[in-house]
Order: sequence, then C-alpha cells, then structure tokens
Amino acid sequence: MAHKRGLSQFATLAVIWSLACVNAGVRADDEPALVEQVFDAKALAASERERESLAECIASIVAPSSWDAAGGAATHQWRGGKLAISNTAEACHQVGKLLDVLATLPAAGAKDAIKAPKAARLDVSAFNNDDESFEIVVYPVLDILSARGRIDPRAEGAEFDTDALIEVVTSVVAPTTWDAVGGNGGIREYEPRGALVVSQSKAIHERIESLFAALRKAPTAADVFKKIRGTRTIDAGTDDSTGEKLRIAVYPVPDLVLTVERDEVADFESLIEVIATGVAPETWDAVGGSGTVREVATHNVLVVSQTKEAHGGVEKLLTALRKIPPYTEAAARAEPQPPVVVGTQKNGDAELQVVVYDVGRRILTRDGIADFEGLFAAIWNIDEATWIVNGGQGTITEFVHRGALVVVNTKEVQAKVRKVIDEYKPTVD
Repeated sequence: MAHKRGLSQFATLAVIWSLACVNAGVRADDEPALVEQVFDAKALAASERERESLAECIASIVAPSSWDAAGGAATHQWRGGKLAISNTAEACHQVGKLLDVLATLPAAGAKDAIKAPKAARLDVSAFNNDDESFEIVVYPVLDILSARGRIDPRAEGAEFDTDALIEVVTSVVAPTTWDAVGGNGGIREYEPRGALVVSQSKAIHERIESLFAALRKAPTAADVFKKIRGTRTIDAGTDDSTGEKLRIAVYPVPDLVLTVERDEVADFESLIEVIATGVAPETWDAVGGSGTVREVATHNVLVVSQTKEAHGGVEKLLTALRKIPPYTEAAARAEPQPPVVVGTQKNGDAELQVVVYDVGRRILTRDGIADFEGLFAAIWNIDEATWIVNGGQGTITEFVHRGALVVVNTKEVQAKVRKVIDEYKPTVD
C-alpha cells in the first residue's frame, strides 16, 4: 500500500512539474514551449499575394529553423486579416516588432514612397545565433529601387528589380555568410512596403548600410551623361569575412555602358568582361576567387569588392577607357589616343602588361563598318603560343563602346601588337 502511495505522489509531482514548465514557458526537456499569439496584419497584407509575401518574410528571418516547413514545430496561419503565430515567446515578440516596424513604412504606391527615407535602417530586435550576436533590421529601399524617381511606383505595370539588389548585397557583402550558401544570415524582400528585411551580425549590417548610402550618392537621372572626370568612386566600407581585407566601392559608369544615343539598355556585360580579364583575373568569384563585381542597372553603377591593389587596377583601366571618345563614325576618324599601360599581371616568372589600345580609326572600313574580327585574327597570329586560345595566358578583350581593345601579354608581345595595330588595314568593305 505504501508502495502505491509513493507512485501516486510521484505522478502528482510530475504533473505539477509539467504544469510549472508550461507556465514558465519551458518544457520538461528544457525546450522552450510554444505560445500562440494573433496579430492584426490587415493593413500590411490586404491581398493573398501580400499575405504570402509577409509570411515568407517572417518564416525566413525570425527563427527560420523553428517553423514546420523547416522541420520544426512552429506554425503561422492566416485567419482573415489576422496572422496567428505559434512559436516561442521570444519569436512571437520578434514577429510583433517586425510587423510594427513594417507598418511605419509607406505603401509602395504612396505619393511620397520614393523619397529618401528619414531613417536608413529600422532596428527590429537583437538575439544570439550560434553564440553570435545577430540583429534583425528593416531597410527601406524603394528610393534605391526606383532610382530616385526614374521609375514611378504608381505607374501602370511598374516593377522593381528587388532580386537584383539582393544579388548585389549577397554577392558583395560577406558572401559566405548568407543562408542561400549555408550561412546564418537571411535577406528577404517585403515588396508592398519597398523594404528589405535582413538578419545578420552587427558588423555586416554596418557594411550593408554603407553600401546603400553609397548607392544613394550615385548620379541621378538628370546627370548620368555629365562628363565624369577621372574615375569617381564611392567608398562603401570594407569586408573581411573571406579572410582577406576587401574594400567595397561603387563606380558610376553611365558614360561607359550607355551609348551617345542614350539607349535605354545599358551594356554592363562588356565592361565587366574587360575588368575581369584586365585586372587580377584569377581573383574574381567567377573563377573561384573572392573578388566580386555586380551592376546596379537602375543607377548605372558597378559595385566592386576587391583588394586595395585590384581597385587601383580598376580605376586605372576605367580612366584609360574614358580617354577614348565614345565610338561613333565621326570619332573613329579622329587621331587615335596613344596606347596606355594600365597594369601588370604575374604569370609564373613572366610579367604580363595590360594595355588599352584605341583602335577605332584603324578598323573602320570605307562603309563605316568596324572590323574587330579582322584585327583580332591579325593579333592572334603574333607569337601564337602565348595566347589563351592556344594554351597561353595572353588575352584580347574588345570594348566596342570606345572602339578599344584591352590586351594582356608580355612587354615583348605588346610591342608587336602595337606595330600590327598601326599597320592594320580593314579587310571588310
């Protein structure tokens, strides 16, 4: 009888312990208990699309591993205009703070939505993530996405390329730390309010803030075709997440990616190719390095993360290209600019020169056609084994906007290239 009474007392104590754990917000196995909280989010998410966007943003940023879609026990469910969250008390608190912050932003279609925000960042909460201090921050970026008014959010069919801006951030700022590549950092858009919601460490948030500040300093629509003297760069901080101290800089390049006819589509691809082959080619992410270069088309800028030395090479290359006038038939008939050595590259024991050649006048036929192909073929025939097409390291990259070639090879080969260019006669008539 005494034995049965002992078991009964033990069971009673277990029930009391379980109830105490629930009331204290913990489980008997030290797991935080789930609580349900309902938020009125009608003003933030009126349509089905907006509700899905908000739920995705929350589940990706606030305790992402805790939700049922990720194998956890937490859930979110829409009940009309109300959002029911079942998660830990801390996560529910973060959701509430996030909703409160988003509610302070104007809707994307509002009259003043594209004006520069009063605050560049809106802090939501701070927490520990794998023993690292993390912060959830909302960045109002509609003014960046609209290029300060070049795209009117109220216009019919107006769209903002938020994915492109996210790609720039995650490629340039601490690229190994984001969830898309297995890191803990998260970044999601909330399009109805023109905002990015980011969960990252304090140091990385500072770099993101510096990057957005630099983009806001880029040339406006009214002055994209004003002459840029030299190479103007806008410092956006440093990044040491890859083990190297990389400087992030914004390069306004409207004069190098848009034609004199002011075509709407900018040719960033050609300029990026020239940079990637002409400046420290082995260091870019496309070939496994840590350097990155991305365009922000709305602002006609390049965002580059590289070492101090590589940035010097980029600046010299852009300056040399700017000395050559935009390539038109009239400009091509003018006296060419002299070749400019903009840098060197090491290849084993050999030192390669990077030279910019103004070839517009040399390749123009009587019919006004630019014969780049013929000149390429003539140069490839110089010391054939030294060129990359034959297993060597030498490269030739054309930059049509300025009627230029960027050639990488030894000093001895460059001397022969100069002679071929000076004597070249177009073969296309």
